Amino acid sequence: MLSKKWGRMIKCVECGKFCKPYDRGVPFGNYFSTEPPDEELFCKKCSKKLEKYYIAKQWAPNYWLKPKWVKQVAKQLGFIERTD
Repeated sequence: MLSKKWGRMIKCVECGKFCKPYDRGVPFGNYFSTEPPDEELFCKKCSKKLEKYYIAKQWAPNYWLKPKWVKQVAKQLGFIERTD
């Protein structure tokens, strides 16, 4: 959605509100998926909320293309990203 006043608007996958895009990621699909899953778009508020939640749980979710908040969680928890 494009607005003259606000610029490019997205629908946040977490809260469902229309807002400016802040972060994006692509989760892994499942075994039965014939196509890759859709990109998930996050607003700034939800991105920060999810980062705090996963740091409190001492766990980082697994994404195919990681959002910035997942990388921050992994960094704060001391996880190492494999590149092989």
